Amino acid sequence: MNSTKPLTASERYARSILTAWDKREFTELQAALTRLPFTGLEALPAAERERMDLIRDLGQDLLVWGTSAPAEIGTNQNAALGLVRHLARCDGRMQ
Repeated sequence: MNSTKPLTASERYARSILTAWDKREFTELQAALTRLPFTGLEALPAAERERMDLIRDLGQDLLVWGTSAPAEIGTNQNAALGLVRHLARCDGRMQ
């Protein structure tokens, strides 16, 4: 069942990271990481800003893993993806 609750800023940010990752568009992923697509971050609650920081850190890890040899990718990448999907309120596929 899909939630009808609007997405938070961090959920939208996580989804932008996932979209770039799923397309394997590493230039797009880098762009998403270097600019936050939202203004007024200082007005967000501290917990929401912390989520966005976490998502950015996970996205940076994904970028490194995405450009690495497949042998270097493992359970850490799967855990990072699972966490970003959770923070994006996705069950593994974009909604």
